[in-house]
Amino acid sequence: MIATHLYSSTSKGKIVYLNSNAEILMGSCSERELFRLAISYAPKSFGYKKTLLDIAFGYYEFYAINVMYDNEEEIGIHLYHKPMVKLNDVLNLDGYSKTDINLLFEVNMSYLRCSIGGSWS
Repeated sequence: MIATHLYSSTSKGKIVYLNSNAEILMGSCSERELFRLAISYAPKSFGYKKTLLDIAFGYYEFYAINVMYDNEEEIGIHLYHKPMVKLNDVLNLDGYSKTDINLLFEVNMSYLRCSIGGSWS
């Protein structure tokens, strides 16, 4: 599981600590956005609260948030990454020829018939 940690001071909404994943995320969102997100999903009393949600910042998509705090000065958030799916829109088929899949199945069945010395029942 890949996660992003951000720690903010609740009195000023300034970031106190970022891990390396969070530093990359900061290129896609603002401190204020993350602070508002942390405040809106924070538990009502000291402790932590995990919430399932779909949220995206640029190319980064998350499926859950965990907000925790044990004093009035700092609040922490932990965002859970969704697996990234990369789809290639353009396929490079140079050097390959188009083939009918049914022809491949037929050749394979003929090969098996020859190798077992019988016919399909």
